[in-house]
Amino acid sequence: MEGSMREKRRRNGQKIKLQILNIIRDTIQKSQWSQMAAAKVIGVDQPKVSQIINGKASGFSLERLLVFLLRLHCKVELSVSIGEIPQNILNEVEGSQLSDDLNAIDLKVISKDSK
Repeated sequence: MEGSMREKRRRNGQKIKLQILNIIRDTIQKSQWSQMAAAKVIGVDQPKVSQIINGKASGFSLERLLVFLLRLHCKVELSVSIGEIPQNILNEVEGSQLSDDLNAIDLKVISKDSK
């Protein structure tokens, strides 16, 4: 059971990484850069750009992917809304019912033109 929960968390984290990889890939393609040119801009070697273009998220931390977005002059905004903490949260902790489903995170891509 513990192993399957770990795998679910890993897949959830991959979803966000894949969304960011898609943004990076689309930006590279729109710019019509070669993989070597893209590598120079984001500060990696060409094989890493190939991984990005092929949607391979392993080997990239979320923080590193966010840095790539910044190097591509993407505006990155992270906002957190603090909700009301339920009175029975201690019961949820003991029963392992707290949410760790990263699918609940909403990643929005906003065109620079819209701001």
